[in-house]
Amino acid sequence: MNILWDLRLFSFGYGNRGVGRFTESLSGSIYFTEPEYRIIGWGDKSKIPGSLQNKIAQWIPYRQSEWKRDLFTIPLIILRHKIDLYHYWVALGPKRQIGLGLFHPCPAVATVYDMGVQYWDIPFLRSVKTSRYWRMQKILAGSLKSLICISESAKSDLVKAFPDVKNKCHTLYMPVSRLNTGNTDRKPYFVMLGGSVHKNCARAVKAFSQLGEEYPQFNLLILGDVDKKEEGLENVPETVLFEPGMDRYNYHLDNCSGLIFCSLYEGLGIPPLEAMAAGCPVVASTIPSVEETCTGAARFADPMNVESISLAIRDLIENNSLWAERSREGAARYRMISNDSGNKCVEIYKKLVYK
Repeated sequence: MNILWDLRLFSFGYGNRGVGRFTESLSGSIYFTEPEYRIIGWGDKSKIPGSLQNKIAQWIPYRQSEWKRDLFTIPLIILRHKIDLYHYWVALGPKRQIGLGLFHPCPAVATVYDMGVQYWDIPFLRSVKTSRYWRMQKILAGSLKSLICISESAKSDLVKAFPDVKNKCHTLYMPVSRLNTGNTDRKPYFVMLGGSVHKNCARAVKAFSQLGEEYPQFNLLILGDVDKKEEGLENVPETVLFEPGMDRYNYHLDNCSGLIFCSLYEGLGIPPLEAMAAGCPVVASTIPSVEETCTGAARFADPMNVESISLAIRDLIENNSLWAERSREGAARYRMISNDSGNKCVEIYKKLVYK
């Protein structure tokens, strides 16, 4: 039984983003008890995380190309390598280099992270929405036999955009396996992730700055590859610092006073889940996907309201131990809905193959 994992996403900067972390986490929780199941990987092996490589029995070399060529490449791969099930680990996204096949000679399943192209008000996504690429993806999505959504919120948006796929959709939450270090000696700084306008960093910085005189010992550290001009972060206070990349992300979750996550849109909202697993207090947006997994655990704020965000940050400063405890409790609740995701994915595979 040959199952192909389409891992092109790691060739286009998704490795350190939510898409890559979800893929690595869910794939790592998939186990087959039957020896006849073989995972074949299509992607640049040099860019695939080692933990994921251990799952792959055979590799198909990948060279970057545009979606038009992959319309025909994907069916040919399925036929040439006698693939019984094809899994797109990301589909219906904005990357034009990661498109769907024109047809599938075997059942195909796809992981859908969000309907950002269709619904999010971001200039880049607006241009994708009007493109020939997106029009074609919407047509080809009908050929998929099953769609894995990363939250009920993402599923709702997908069904809104494609009503006919309702009975094909499944929600699989990302397993979060990192252990809480139990650190209670948290340092006077907050962390926030940048890298896109929808992360809403500029508004969060204004909110944090309102507390500068009252709490001068606190800093705000923005992680990731930030475009300061695009994200409105060219002129920030001295207490706002930047750290490119995500190499020390886990360290910061273990040691900072809290994660500020004020995104305007998310398919799931992975950073709050990782923060909760670390026992790190969280300020989170009142958006459906985050409320779905973090209610009762995070200090919520209206992401469009600077004053609301500022009050939430103040709450974390003044009641840090309380919110750390709520994070730990939230992590325990989240594990109850996510720990079995790997087994559920295997069941989806089997139903498609043996239907």
